[in-house]
Formats: sequence, C-alpha cells, structure tokens
Amino acid sequence: MHNNQPSEGNENMNVPAELANTVEMLQAGIYADGRGRKTLSPDLAKTFGISSGFQPYDLSPLAYILTPTFSPFRNRTPRNQRQGKNYEFKAVTSVDTANASAVAVQGTLANAITTGFADVTVSFEAYGLSSDPVTLEQQYAGEGRDPGAFSVDSRALAIANLLKALMIQEEKLMWGGLGASSQITSSGGDSWTFSGLVGNAATPTLASGTGGSLTGTVYVKITQKTWMGESTASSAANIAFGTTTGNSITVTPSAVANSPFTGYNVYASTNNTNYYLQGSTNGANFVLKSVGTGGVAPPTVDTTGSTNAFNGVWSYLFAGGSGASTYALNGTLTGMTPFNTVLENLWTNAYGDPDDLWMHAHDIDTLSNVLVGSGGPYYLTYDDKAQKDVVANARISRILNNVTQKIIPINVHAYFPQGQAVFTSSQVPAWYVGANIPGVWAQELTMDYTEIDYPPISTQPTWLSEIRCYGGLSCYVPQVNGIVTGIQSASGVNP
Repeated sequence: MHNNQPSEGNENMNVPAELANTVEMLQAGIYADGRGRKTLSPDLAKTFGISSGFQPYDLSPLAYILTPTFSPFRNRTPRNQRQGKNYEFKAVTSVDTANASAVAVQGTLANAITTGFADVTVSFEAYGLSSDPVTLEQQYAGEGRDPGAFSVDSRALAIANLLKALMIQEEKLMWGGLGASSQITSSGGDSWTFSGLVGNAATPTLASGTGGSLTGTVYVKITQKTWMGESTASSAANIAFGTTTGNSITVTPSAVANSPFTGYNVYASTNNTNYYLQGSTNGANFVLKSVGTGGVAPPTVDTTGSTNAFNGVWSYLFAGGSGASTYALNGTLTGMTPFNTVLENLWTNAYGDPDDLWMHAHDIDTLSNVLVGSGGPYYLTYDDKAQKDVVANARISRILNNVTQKIIPINVHAYFPQGQAVFTSSQVPAWYVGANIPGVWAQELTMDYTEIDYPPISTQPTWLSEIRCYGGLSCYVPQVNGIVTGIQSASGVNP
C-alpha cells in the first residue's frame, strides 16, 4: 500500500493524491537512472542496449507497493525470483502412505515409512501487455510550464495504466490459466495428471422426453467453457422423433477428465448444419424443449487460450491425483452440504483447514437466500444503540468450518465464473516436510514486471512501452484446497 498524501513537490497538483504518487513512482521506470531500483541480471542487461532500440527497467519494486486494482489472490501470493526456463519442486503428499506402526521390537529394525511425493515441473511462460501510444505532442501538451502548474506526464501515466491492467490480467491467469497444452508435468510416487485446458468437448448423452415442441430429427453439440474462453464443439448426438410432436430432450454433458472447465454451452440444429446456442449449464442436465434458429453459432476454434500455456489454480484443483477435494453439485444449491463435504474431505485426507472461500457475487446471494430464508444455521449481529436504523437484506459473509471450527471469510471475486466456490489455504499444514517453501501457493518468476520502452521511429513516431513477466504458478500442497462446481443459477431449461 502506498501513502495517500501528496509527496513533496506535488502539493499544488490538481490531481488525486493516489494518481500523483503513482505517476511519481512510475517516472523512475521511464527516466530511469539506476537509483532505488533492483538491477537487472547481467545476461539480460547485455541483451538490450541503445543499438537494439529498446530499454528494460525493473518495475517489480513498484508493483509490490502499488495495489490500485482488484487482484486479491495475486496480492497475497508470494513471488520468488528463480532462474532458467522452469522450476522443479518435490511436493510431499503424505509423510507415511503405509501408516507404518511405530511399535518396535528390541534388536530389530523398526518398520519403514513410505513417503508420498510428486516431482513437479512448472514450465515458465511469458505474459505481458503493451501500453497506449504516447505522441510527442501529447507529452508536451500535458506538461505545465510554470512552477506549481497542473502537469501530467503522459508517458508515466501510460505506464501506470499498463501496470494496473497487467495486474488484473495476471489475477485472471493465476486463477483460470490460458492455453491448449499443459504447462505442468508431474512424476513420482503420487504423480498428478494435468490435461491442460479444454480442447475438444466430449459428446453429450441425450434422452427423449415430453413437454416440448420438438419434432423431426434434432442434433445437439456442446462446448466446454473455462475462465478464458470456449472449446470447440463436440461431435453431434441426435434423436429422431419423426412426425410426433410434444417432445423434449434431456442433455447430459460429458466432462473431459481432469479438465478445468467452468460449464457448458448447448447448441442444437434441425439439419446438422446450422447450429445455434440454446443455453448454458454449469454441469446439470439441460432440458431442450425447442430449437432456436438464430443467434450464436458454436466456435470453430478453441478460444480458451493459445499455444503458450499458463495453468492456474483451476489446473491444480482438477488435476488427477493432486489430492484437491472436488464436489460436483451440478444442480441447485439448497444448503451447506456441498461446502461441509469439501471441508470434511480436506481434513480427512490432508488435515486441511482452509483460510478463504472465493465465490461469484450471484452464488453468495444464492447461499445467503438459502440459509436466511430457510432459518438455517446463521447468526445476525446488530448495534443495540441503533435499533431504529433498520437495514434490509442479509449477506452471509463467513462460514464455520464444521470440522475444525475455524471461521472462514467468504470473498466475492470480481472475475470469478458463476457456479464455482473455491476453498484455498495459505498456511502449510504441520505435517508437510518441506519447511523452506513460501506457502501453499507461490508465483515463481525469472522475470518479474520488467518494463521495456520503445523509442519513436520514423514510421511510428510515438512512445510505446511493454511490461513483461516470465514464470509460472506453483502449488506445493494441492490437498489443502477444494472446489464446489456446478452451482446452478437457473433451471437449465430452454423453453
């Protein structure tokens, strides 16, 4: 966090104090003279120079204190300086998988333990953004000529906006990931299976029913959704009704194993050529009563990412064998059972005692209405000196861990997909052997918030800047994290 008071020399600036401080700090990156900033590695410094046409500056010290954006998970995740193109670590999944008896016989070797572990390699990937272009005229137009006059450094402001934008996108990457191939590999006694992101969706299962207006032959395809986009469509499934009317189809989505998806889109056609979006589901059955003949067609390419993978929290939660606890509700939330089940599994399997619960705003509202409306287990607090100040509505802000009795805050996340609720832990459990790790989660980086400035050239007479990072997200103990998926926001019926 940074000081909200104007710094010396900015007392007369007619701009918000936060903006003045931000601009002042980021000017060091543009007019860098080497003072007060970390030095780039010698190898990186040799790569860049006047002859190359651009210059790199290290903005990571500023990024650590500049938090004007919504990036709560990024803010609380340790960032470690690494070397090379990947990072390898050994995740201890159990102190003794065989649960060997400690009863020993005198003169005889005691029973041997069997440590559960996974050798994990996280490949580093680049991510970054470039700034708005700044012209020479724009730079000069913003500068005040008299002492104390209103003055804005357009280049510094462009970098400030760029850094904020990158923080927002980094938060999304750290949660949802990006890319068609897996960034993480694992081997060892308890290796994990990462399937990357979505790719092609699996063909759904169809069942005929009544209560609709379907007739003839109806074809159905589905796609899987992630934080960052939508997969290509599955193969078509179909049901032939002939000339009979009054029919419907129950569509049962089929998940791709270990795929970190957030839901499905359902597309239908009457001719197996022209498919249109009929609705979405978080995992529950979707009832198709009629076929809309206009609107959105299924994507022809996978929009969940690119060839450069960046696997986030979702990848570790859905990875086969990682030990993270998952509960597929795939229906309407009616009580605390999904949450209590995940919490119980976390404790039973790994003595996990999570620190935070992250949810979409709509799902928090759903949970609040379920508990408050049903007279369920909750309590309300109020100031007895202000009983005349009656406030409408209620919102569940914390839940009690039904196993450990810890109070867990419920955090609303601005970028969270609807239908998912995630428990995360920041404290390493006492049984974990590796005492030198920074926490449950860590961002491992070779290059962290490096600003690159490009000078104006004749064909593009503007200043452009870029901020780059190079690294990946590591999870040392997935077993102490969990997720509830498929919290339905609607009935999943296309009328």
